[in-house]
Amino acid sequence: MIAKFYNETLSKLETAINELEIETDCSVQRMEAVIHFILETQP
Repeated sequence: MIAKFYNETLSKLETAINELEIETDCSVQRMEAVIHFILETQP
């Protein structure tokens, strides 16, 4: 059950990261977006 939740969350996170249109030199903005996504998906 936990593995399924983990895999689904990881998949959503990977998709969100790939959809971000942030230039490679903006790693701080990318990390902020990832953290925001993680916080939004917490149960």
